[in-house]
Formats: sequence, structure tokens, C-alpha cells
Amino acid sequence: MFTQAYFSHYRQTIHLALPIIAGQLSQILISLADNTMVGNFDSQSLAASALANAIFWSIFIVGIGITLGLTPPVAASSATGDIKTCQRYFKHGIVLYSSIGFFIFLFIVAISFFLDSLGQQLEVATLARPYLQILGGSAFFVLIFQSIKQFMHGISHTKEPMYIEFGEAGLNILLNYTFIFGNFGFPALGLLGAGIATILARMLGCIALVILFVSSSHFAKYREGFEWKVFAFKDFKYLIKLGVPIGLSMLFETSAFAMSNVMMGWIGADELAAHQIALNVASTTFLVAMGISSATAVRTANQLGLKNVGELRMAGKAGMLINLVFMASCVLIISIFHNVIPMLYVKEVEVQKIASILLIVAALFQLSDGLQVACMGALRGITDVKIPTFITLFAYWGIGIPLGYVLGFVLDIGAVGIWISLFIALTVAAILLTLRFLDKSKRIIQVA
Repeated sequence: MFTQAYFSHYRQTIHLALPIIAGQLSQILISLADNTMVGNFDSQSLAASALANAIFWSIFIVGIGITLGLTPPVAASSATGDIKTCQRYFKHGIVLYSSIGFFIFLFIVAISFFLDSLGQQLEVATLARPYLQILGGSAFFVLIFQSIKQFMHGISHTKEPMYIEFGEAGLNILLNYTFIFGNFGFPALGLLGAGIATILARMLGCIALVILFVSSSHFAKYREGFEWKVFAFKDFKYLIKLGVPIGLSMLFETSAFAMSNVMMGWIGADELAAHQIALNVASTTFLVAMGISSATAVRTANQLGLKNVGELRMAGKAGMLINLVFMASCVLIISIFHNVIPMLYVKEVEVQKIASILLIVAALFQLSDGLQVACMGALRGITDVKIPTFITLFAYWGIGIPLGYVLGFVLDIGAVGIWISLFIALTVAAILLTLRFLDKSKRIIQVA
């Protein structure tokens, strides 16, 4: 993996990934701003934010995952210069994903009325409900944004969505400052203000990306001859067949972390707030790794479209090594600053102490997390999505959650026990997904 041929793959993957990573980091900037600003408002609001975000993302991640199914066929078609096929998938993707966004909104609103049934403190559930409903309303705009973004990634235009995402992040911070704390003549709305800021920023970001696509000369050839009159059920079916397993695999992982939020709530509000801090840090590093994974998916899909099966295997392995190197640096940084990071979020000393311990465990699973998401990207690029879905189900819900309950409550290890179970689940997923890609890519080569 250190020959000249591999270094070419490293260079191309990194070049493609950097704007995606930057875009991912802009979204983390939104999350960091929400958590730090809400945390400085009061710790009760931070706990409510943790609960609402866990529920929202455990549902919404399915929609995000489904949109990732658009990138491989677009990337494969783009590699061969088939503009019409790219247009066809894009058109069907926009209609499909916006419809999914609307139904997610309705489902989240319905779920919001049952927060009291999750065993959370009444004050936390009451604060979380309207915030969760507003987050649900943003789903429609985000999935339209995702449709255009994944299409642009498929045709290797990764910078344009990044610019919009950074603008959205900056706007979100300004709106948070306005609505959470009551500035510029507005009342202080606390967590509700954070929700209003989020939906406004996401709506305007969606509008901006639409305007960019219909006006930029970079996409002129994809607009030429584009028409909305004819739709084919087989194209919707293909995108669903490819996207739903991706969405489910992301659901299994995210919902496992969401269930860990619920279990933390059973222990106490301090543990839940500390868990949110550690999870926010882990999510930051993960989204960088996810950006590399997305680039790896494009690279393997390109090689599949060109029928360069040997290069396909190399592109996948290159993405894995890039992620491992990055996550190794994260292990070092989190380990050194695990006592300092919680101070950026909350003032309560007890929450800081718990969070600093959880961050040590978060540092331990960085390598596993980076490897498993890189493998998922490589497999997604070659449209191998069913078996990886079963692997994630087994790792997170067959092992992670049951083990978390045993360690956290039966053996009474508490919050640390729940995080140890997440580390074990991620490691199992990383091993099995790596073996899957190596086996699948080898068989593709043999068939060719």
C-alpha cells in the first residue's frame, strides 16, 4: 500500500474528500454552537437538547442514508460521460428524497408527544418536545439539499456544497446568538431559540444550493435537456433498493448511540449531559472520517463504472488507510485534552468529571470507528449494501446495546460501562466490514 500506484489513489481521494470534510465540519460547527450556547444557557436545556437530537437523528439518519444511494450510480455514469443517466437519477432522487423528508417530519411530530414514555425527567422531556418538532420540520429542506449535494459529489463537484454549508453554519451561529440569549431586540428563547435558528439556517441553505445549481456554468451540461415530465418506476425502485439498506445500516449505528442516550437518562441528568459532550466530540472526528468515506465511495464507483476492477480494490484500501491515519491522530489529541474539552461545554464540575472519563473511552474507539466507516463507503461505491446492513445490525444491536445494559446496570459500571460496549460494537463492525470488502473486491476481480 506504499507503491506509486497507491499514492495516486491517496492523492485523488484526499483531493475529493477535503471539500466534503470541510462541509462536514461546518455541520459540526452548527452542532458545537448549539451545544455550547445551549449549555451556557443552562444544563437542563443541554440535557433536553441531547434527548431531542438523539431521537431526531436516529430517525432522520435513515433519510440521509437513503440519499447516499444517489452517489454511486451518478459517479459510475459520470465516469463514462453518460450525462443523460446522471440527469435521470438526479431527477428521480429529488422527488423521492423530498417526499421522504415530508414523511419524516410527520413521524417526528407524532413521536414528540411520547417523550414522557422514555423514562426521562419531566422537565427534560417538556423542554425537548417543541425543539424536536422544529428539528423535524427542517428534514424536508435538508433532504432536498442532500439530493443536490450527493449528485454534485457523484460528478466530483464537492466544493460547491461546502461553500453553502459554511454559510449555513455562520448564519446558524448568528441566529443562535439572537434567539437563544435574546439579542437584537428579540426575547431569550433558550432551547426553543436554537430550534428556530436551525430550521431557518437549513431552509436558507437549501434555497442557496438550488440557486447555485440552476445558475452556475459548472452544471450547464447537466441542465441542458433536463425535463420533469417523464418518470420511471424502475429508477425509483433502484434508488430505494440501493438507498434503504444504506439508511438502515446508518440507523442501526445511530440508534445504538441514541439508545445509549436513553440509558444515560436512566442514570441521571448529569450523566446524560456528559454523554452528550463526549458524543459531540466523537461525532466531530467521525464526520471527518465520513467525508473520507464519501470520497472513497465516489472513487470505487468511478472505477466500477470504468470497469477498472484492480484499481477499484486499491481505491477502497487507500480510503481505509487514510481514515486510520487520521483517527490515530484523534486518539492522541482526545487523550491529551480529555480534561480540558468538557470545560468548553458546561460550568458544572460534576458534569465535567464524568465527561472527561467518557472521552478516554471515546479515544479508544477512534480507530475502529474510522475503519468501519471507510469500509462502508468502499462497499457502497460498488453497490454492496445488503450484507453490510446485517453486519451493522449484529454489531450494534446484537452486541453493543445488550452489552451496554449488562455493563451499565447489571454489573453497575454505569456510564463508563455503556461507552465500553460502544467501543466493542464498533470494533466488531470494523473487523467484519473489512473482511467483507476484501472478499467482495477479490471476487469482482476474479469475475473480471
